[in-house]
Amino acid sequence: MTDPNRTAGFDRTVLVLAVLHLPAASGFTLVTDVGRLPVLDPAATLVRGTAAPPTWAGALPPRSRWCCWFLALLWILA
Repeated sequence: MTDPNRTAGFDRTVLVLAVLHLPAASGFTLVTDVGRLPVLDPAATLVRGTAAPPTWAGALPPRSRWCCWFLALLWILA
């Protein structure tokens, strides 16, 4: 208990790990989607017998990723 702000170091460590993890996960998703990393079969459906997803479903994850990344970066810099 000698440091009055000892949790700030832990908070920043968690935020740095999150900020590093988000671009890595995004890059993995992008490389898999482009087909450079054949982890999944692109022709396979995720769930059998379902229709195509709504058009907004393709734009939501990348935008939310960048929003989370930007907010975490702002929090680190604050």
